[in-house]
Amino acid sequence: MNPEGLPIIVENKAVVCRLKKANGIFEKVVFYGDSEIVGLTRCRSIVFWKLQTSVKVDPLAKKRELKVTAEVFHRIKTQNLLVDMVIPTGRFICRRGNPARDIRIIKFGSLSELTSEMFEDDYHQKAVESFQNSEFKNKEQPKVHIIDTVDEPIMEMWISPCGRYLLLNIKKPRLELWDLTTVPYPQCIQRYYGYKQGDHIMIPGFVGVNNSFIACGSEKTGEDACIQVWKRQTGELLARIPGTGFNSNYQ
Repeated sequence: MNPEGLPIIVENKAVVCRLKKANGIFEKVVFYGDSEIVGLTRCRSIVFWKLQTSVKVDPLAKKRELKVTAEVFHRIKTQNLLVDMVIPTGRFICRRGNPARDIRIIKFGSLSELTSEMFEDDYHQKAVESFQNSEFKNKEQPKVHIIDTVDEPIMEMWISPCGRYLLLNIKKPRLELWDLTTVPYPQCIQRYYGYKQGDHIMIPGFVGVNNSFIACGSEKTGEDACIQVWKRQTGELLARIPGTGFNSNYQ
């Protein structure tokens, strides 16, 4: 990002392209494949760019000049939803506010098939009815699915770097690990207990090689302040790492 809030592409510390033609400050910008870029703005919109690159080589001067241009090819509104991207598995994770009552998962095969309608509240029911009548309902997931924890607010969520897992911090408190790739719907595959949560929101995360462990702080004070670590697959509590004497959080 530059001071104007516009994303830039840099090679060898030199700016080769500025992504313009977008209103608002960007919160997150990621590559989708080699030639497309996705950006989330603070004004609740998603902007898509197509990249075109060319290389000019001067054999006499032994110089290589890279030229990159970016054109906006798609733009959608997210209807005041807070959105995060899971590029490795092709999903947007949406919630309304923090804490949230539910999490909406929007799955896509290509960026061009995404529409603003998919982020609207009444689209989910239409997607469910269409999916139930589909011959592929036992072989793939619907385009839109909602994780609903009923009367238990979702305080925070964290996505694994591989894009497969979604970690939810439930107010009760407990952590829930969801596999986003299971068919026909994402499933909760593990829960983690033992930490304390009251006035502060505890932020969980994935740690270790291959994200093999789950870590989360605990809202305790004094000698009880700690960061707890569980084994991801089994939910076994492996360690309590002493904190600072105040409420400990992992981030």
